Amino acid sequence: MKKEEMDLHIVRETAKDHKYQFYRNIYHHSLGYTILVLSILDVSTGIDIPQSDD
Repeated sequence: MKKEEMDLHIVRETAKDHKYQFYRNIYHHSLGYTILVLSILDVSTGIDIPQSDD
C-alpha cells in the first residue's frame, strides 16, 4: 500500500471500543466476502463462455 492509503486507512478506522465497531466489522466482512464471491463467479463465467462455442 502507498503511504497515503495507509494514512487514510488509519484515519477512517474506528477505535476498538467504539460503539459502531461491531457494525463496521459486519460491513467490512460482508463487503469482502461479496467481492470474493463476485470475483469467483466472474472467473467461472469467463471460463464457461469459450466452452459453449462448440
